[in-house]
Amino acid sequence: MAHCARVPLLLLSLLSGHVPWTLGFNLDTDEPVVKKGPEGSHFGYSVAQHQIMHHGISVVRENVLIVGAPKSENPYQQWVALPGAVYKCRMTTNDRDCRIVQVDTADIAEDRNRTGQFLGATVRSMGPGGKVMACAPKYRDVYTRGKVKVWERGRCYQLNQELVPDIHHTSQGIWNLCDDLPAGHAMYGYCHLGTALEFSHDGQDVMIAAPGAFHWTGMMFVTSMSDLSLDLTVYQSGRANFDDFGLDTSSLLGSSLSSGFFRAGELEYVAGAPRAGDIGAVVFFAKTYFELEVRLVMHGYQVASAFGFAICGLDLNGDGLTDLAVSAPQYTDSNTGGAVYVYINGAKGINGSDPIVLTGPRSSMFGYSLIDAGDVNMDGFNDLVVGAPYEDNGAVYLYLGNQHHGLSTTSSQKIMASDLLVPGLKSFGFSLSGGLDLDENGFPDVAVGAFESDHVILLRSRTTLTIEAKISGPTYPVDPKRRTCDLNGKSYTCFQIKFGFRYSTSSPFDNDIDLTYRLDGDSIYHDWGLGPRLFFPGEGKSVFEGSVRVPRQGAKTWAERTITAYLKVATVVQSLFCDHEHPDTMAILHPLRVNLTWALWKPSSNNKLFSVPGYRLSSLDGRPILNLLQRQYKKVEIDFVKECGADSVCISNLKLQAQLLLFGNPPTFSLGSSREIRAEIQVDNEDGEPAYNTELRVHLPERLFYAGMIEHSSGQTRVSCRTVEDNSSVVICEIGNPVSKSSIQLFTLRLLTTMLRPWDTSLKIPLTLTTMSSDSNTSDNSVILKAKVVVDVDLSITGISHPRQVLYGGEQRGLSAMEYQAQIGTAVNHTYVIRNHGRGTAPGAVVRITWPYEIQNTQLHPNGKLLLYMTDVKPGDRPRLLTAPRQGTIDRQRWRVHVSRTLRKKADAREPRSLEDDFEEDDFEEDNFEEDDFEEDDFEEEDYFEEESGEANPDPYKERQIEGVVTLDCMSGTARCFEFNCTLDTLLVNRSVVITVEARLWNTTFTQEYPSASHVDILSHAEVELVKNFENMQQSRSFNDKASVLTKALPESRPVSLAEQVEVWAVLLGLLLGLLLLLLIALCLWKCGFFRRVSVREQYEAKYYTATKIPRAKVIETNFSPSYYESSIYDASKYETSFQ
Repeated sequence: MAHCARVPLLLLSLLSGHVPWTLGFNLDTDEPVVKKGPEGSHFGYSVAQHQIMHHGISVVRENVLIVGAPKSENPYQQWVALPGAVYKCRMTTNDRDCRIVQVDTADIAEDRNRTGQFLGATVRSMGPGGKVMACAPKYRDVYTRGKVKVWERGRCYQLNQELVPDIHHTSQGIWNLCDDLPAGHAMYGYCHLGTALEFSHDGQDVMIAAPGAFHWTGMMFVTSMSDLSLDLTVYQSGRANFDDFGLDTSSLLGSSLSSGFFRAGELEYVAGAPRAGDIGAVVFFAKTYFELEVRLVMHGYQVASAFGFAICGLDLNGDGLTDLAVSAPQYTDSNTGGAVYVYINGAKGINGSDPIVLTGPRSSMFGYSLIDAGDVNMDGFNDLVVGAPYEDNGAVYLYLGNQHHGLSTTSSQKIMASDLLVPGLKSFGFSLSGGLDLDENGFPDVAVGAFESDHVILLRSRTTLTIEAKISGPTYPVDPKRRTCDLNGKSYTCFQIKFGFRYSTSSPFDNDIDLTYRLDGDSIYHDWGLGPRLFFPGEGKSVFEGSVRVPRQGAKTWAERTITAYLKVATVVQSLFCDHEHPDTMAILHPLRVNLTWALWKPSSNNKLFSVPGYRLSSLDGRPILNLLQRQYKKVEIDFVKECGADSVCISNLKLQAQLLLFGNPPTFSLGSSREIRAEIQVDNEDGEPAYNTELRVHLPERLFYAGMIEHSSGQTRVSCRTVEDNSSVVICEIGNPVSKSSIQLFTLRLLTTMLRPWDTSLKIPLTLTTMSSDSNTSDNSVILKAKVVVDVDLSITGISHPRQVLYGGEQRGLSAMEYQAQIGTAVNHTYVIRNHGRGTAPGAVVRITWPYEIQNTQLHPNGKLLLYMTDVKPGDRPRLLTAPRQGTIDRQRWRVHVSRTLRKKADAREPRSLEDDFEEDDFEEDNFEEDDFEEDDFEEEDYFEEESGEANPDPYKERQIEGVVTLDCMSGTARCFEFNCTLDTLLVNRSVVITVEARLWNTTFTQEYPSASHVDILSHAEVELVKNFENMQQSRSFNDKASVLTKALPESRPVSLAEQVEVWAVLLGLLLGLLLLLLIALCLWKCGFFRRVSVREQYEAKYYTATKIPRAKVIETNFSPSYYESSIYDASKYETSFQ
């Protein structure tokens, strides 16, 4: 029994376009077996097929479904709230006959630990007569010592084949592998043991996952299921090197499990980690020294796609090696919602080739569950079923395995929840189980869970029949002028068509079957929209339909029929004597094609028998299905007698000429220069009679493909080309039909070259011309086209110095007084750029660099003096150093390069500087800066570069110093150089790589040797050479494979020209004139009133005291005394004071 699906409890919160509909295959949707659980119990969260066997014999006693309902009430645990339950469902039509199985016989005192334990989240069966496991991943340990602590460790229960607790096993029916291990989030406190569980492919081991261990990093246990095993060790997945494989915290390793023989003879265990590195991963383990060792890690392809959520190991192509299907249900694209990656195993290993990618419609969670369904159609190859529970109300897809590609990329059957006519069905495809024949018809069935509606559906496989058909026509060409048959008082040309049927199947089915058949006469003309050239008796149509009873396969006899066909006189005979310009109207030039199709006879829907609820399942033997992988048609072609003289024998004289449209002798094709090459073909019929059914067969070499045809003949198209259906390397061109006397057919074949590789050194294309006519000379009917394939690579190298000009001079230091690289001299970088300008990819190249490190030996300096001191070679991203520079040239440990900002300012003031820029940040800053590199005295306000000991050796030969321009070059013998190589890997067309040599100008040498020189030119050289891995590689141009880089060094104390000298009096005069001009401008502005400002008082008076004319008011006489006035004034001031 195959189980690969996993519905991880821990990811339930994470996993909260249209696939084309395909014809149904042999999973029956008319009479599914439906089982319904208590409402809201999550019945169908997990499901497993199981067979109870008779003791001592391999005979099935009972077929059952084991269903998990993790939120169900449980009569065996009455004092526990929603502990979950495991149900046993019989194969009947009663949808309510499932019964709870007692899986736990523990003491009642432990009931408090079972509340919400999610029992039934995982159920698995080892197969016929095997053990059964059921898990409760949220089973809790409650500690009451001091502070109450609750740890969800999880627990699994083992049952025997009778579904009774297996108390006689060493485990006593309980697997609590995390209970005795250290608690805590960082350890085993939240193991969630049993979130996923699988039995190994060899049927010996059980794999139990604990994805909550170690802060949800996850782990897996593997141990033997047999008490007779010599190895009862519980193997654990070690965590020592998890970080090296990207398995960090929250990876959820163990969310899904599988196993298989991914290497010949070696069993490996596989665990999914859907959150590893945010993209997911699949990890392969093998047993070693009491633990599981990581063998391989395959990572996902999209962030947050949950790659590894479900995995399934199965042999899809029948080669004996286990293939692997990995789902990523949260994969999203424009119209995609979920993906399944199928890795076909082979000589290169499980990850040796790109996977086959299956995708589902948007928001469908395609790939939420996976199973090995067994060989559903009995073609010898296992098949894969994929669940998409959120496509509408759910769907499952069936993909058939095959020998050629491993798996068909198009589903052979898609079953929607709505196809089953089950009321309220929802989340159909959430869980899956397959591989067992529960209705015992010889074909494995598929069980599908739908937990949101508390359903489980068993889809039974119908018997698949393979029909063998035959059809034949007359053995001679039909002569339309010979009318030997009478029909309804008229004479016709007639002939007989014979056909027959028989069937085969790999199941026990052995009954007679009824087939309906259909003969379509003259399908060629029907496809062209022309009237048929024949008819059958009866209604006088070109279609004949009937039925036939085919004997049972044990009889091994054919059911045969013979039908007479008649030619239509007006269509065929007229064409013999009329001159038709359009070739399609010449009826005799095209054979008669008669197609035979067939199907199983189906009774009317009124006669359909339905199962009676509560009884045993009805047999599906009465409703077999045809093998849809087989083409349900046959054809026969019938030729006409042609008008070729008195003897009706056409004698032609065909001649074939062909050439490849390439230059060179022999013709040469440069790989990558064009997407296609063209072959020009000419067919002549020199003084011969018409050549009928002329065909040109072209056999293309590997990785050369047919792309199309261009016809050059005038008038209507007379040439058509196609590839052979089962062999794309063979091209057949139908020419003329007929190729008339003295005619020429000229056309060009377009051949695609994009798949050619560098190891394809030559092309050989045989062409053969055939005809149904007799050819008087066949020696010129064959041609072999040959061409040479070359890889045209053009590697160029260019170089540049940065900076291009530098200064030298200042203080001279001896080697013993130097501690920092900056004290050597100015930094100089020589950068070389290598580029591929050719049409082909360069498989590799070697760059040889010649570096000037000393001036040439002289009588004064027999050992030479340092010139450009190399500090590093940075070969970019892709080149690598092949031959290192000679010992002592690069001494990275000799120099200290960490300098604080304060000290760097001092260095800038002391050190010779570049003409183009100051020192770059990279010259003094490193990633590994440490303050301990400096002493406190290093930051005193004194000359940091003052040497404690050692000074530059004074040069006693200053009177022989050189003036003018000095060139230091290895090629001219003025410098000593060493060579080192850098090798390049694959270099694509129009791509570049960069190699930078970092060095410093040895200031002391230049200050002593060339203080009076105008400037010093220093040159390095580089050369690139192609590595020819294949004999057909060539370097198209050789003048651009060498380069030189020049750095110009100038002394700091060079004489200043008169143009650069400015007198002091000129500067003072300029300043004085500027001041006078400023005073003059200020005087003019003052005269214009620019500096005059209006006072604040004037502005206020102008705004508030503007005079306006007020009408004269009437005088009102009143009497008041001054004392009254004064009191009023007093009162007002008092009021104002109080207001304030």
